[in-house]
Amino acid sequence: MKFNEYKQGYQIFAITQGKDGVKAEQRKITAVSQPYFPQVQNLTDFKGVGQNRVIDLTIEVGSGTKVYSFPENSQTASTPDGVIFTDREGAIMELNVIKSQSEEALKAVDTHKKKVEDCTTLLAELDPQRKKDAEVDARFNKIENSVSEIKDLLSNFLNKIDK
Repeated sequence: MKFNEYKQGYQIFAITQGKDGVKAEQRKITAVSQPYFPQVQNLTDFKGVGQNRVIDLTIEVGSGTKVYSFPENSQTASTPDGVIFTDREGAIMELNVIKSQSEEALKAVDTHKKKVEDCTTLLAELDPQRKKDAEVDARFNKIENSVSEIKDLLSNFLNKIDK
């Protein structure tokens, strides 16, 4: 089905993604406008105006509603909230794309970690100040570890004396 075939009460599919993860929801259409030609807001928007009509759908989102304008002959549209689909198959395809992109990103994590390590090493070799800073940091870490070991030894020694 296309957006212009939808009526009040029909269900629509929405895919949203963000910091909370990916969500797929069925949402209810609460109102449908008649198709119309969008108005030109400024001269840069003039390209393509008058060729494609849009339709406004009021859709339940959470505890409220939002009005979205969609191309009347389309089955999928992006919104500021995510992607809206007229059918389950479109939502399934979008979820597969998101999953595939995330799997590819996860495969690249180790490669990028190695690149960060290599660049850190190379920068220390090529930049004398970074090299000095890295050496100073390493010495401080070694001193902190030694102090911690001495503290533990002293604590153990004092515990043995107290017994």
